Amino acid sequence: MSTLPELDFRRTPVTLIVTAVAAALEIACTLDPHAGGFYQETLRYKLNVDYRLGMLSPVWSGELWRPLSASLLHGSFLHAAFNIYWTLRFGSALERRFGSPRFALLLLLLAFVSALPQFVISNWNVDDLQAQRGLVGLSGVGYGLFGLLLVGRRYQPELRELCDDTTAWLFGGWFVLCIIMTQQDIMNVANIAHAAGWIFGALYGGAIFARRRAPWLAAAAVATLVVLSTLFWLPPGHKLYQRHRQNEQLRRMWQAAGAIEPPLSRSALMGGIAARRFHSAALVQQSLELGDGIQILNAPGGTLELYQLFQRHAPAGNAEQLQLFGKWQ
Repeated sequence: MSTLPELDFRRTPVTLIVTAVAAALEIACTLDPHAGGFYQETLRYKLNVDYRLGMLSPVWSGELWRPLSASLLHGSFLHAAFNIYWTLRFGSALERRFGSPRFALLLLLLAFVSALPQFVISNWNVDDLQAQRGLVGLSGVGYGLFGLLLVGRRYQPELRELCDDTTAWLFGGWFVLCIIMTQQDIMNVANIAHAAGWIFGALYGGAIFARRRAPWLAAAAVATLVVLSTLFWLPPGHKLYQRHRQNEQLRRMWQAAGAIEPPLSRSALMGGIAARRFHSAALVQQSLELGDGIQILNAPGGTLELYQLFQRHAPAGNAEQLQLFGKWQ
């Protein structure tokens, strides 16, 4: 297994910027500078970093940066250190080889094609916005770079120095071990992201290095477009996607009525539903018809279970009962 290549910002700016941002986010979000330790009420919690940047359902409302930003967040220092090391090791060599613009595109694609399958598949039957399963980390990107090199070394023997047999066994063994730990509830690992990154990395490796590139290029292009399409549409059977669409319909309806002016906190939202600002019994009825358990997600992360609120204070959509909301103003 080779050592870490020499780092040079002039030749590998993308690799160094990506890893520096990931490291800075982990330090800023986890370290408590006053106590010199780690705890939950940190900058990560106070700024709702995971809600703002993590891989969550607002990606279907135009927040298309989430697969990339989620890859820069990590769950722990150990998680971040492992991913940053392999990104530096693989990335610094590949960026020299491909050039910074093409390598940046490769990283961007790998971030999307590894995160989206994990998020879509793991949330297929999740019917509650608050129970959705997000993900963070550069692991999918790391497995993508590994897959690219694993295929590339068949055609370019010099790549074996970067991805030798020891490295291949390490990545393969860690992949299997992560699946076992997830199945045994020891550690919750984004195994689908690992697999997707590995597969797409191999496809991109064939498209770049193979002697007959056309079949690899066609397969990589079709598979990439299929995955990226999930940013904009999923079939009716995907429960979280349908719930998110219903939630967005409700949110737009309330915004049109002047009841919501995001970004709002939970308390501000509750105050904004006061009767003297909002007197539409029809809107209450429409909200009820959208279904039980509908919730509104508001930056920076406040939530309000509207259905339960309506059931308590306006069960029949009676405008007079909306006066009860006035107590929050």
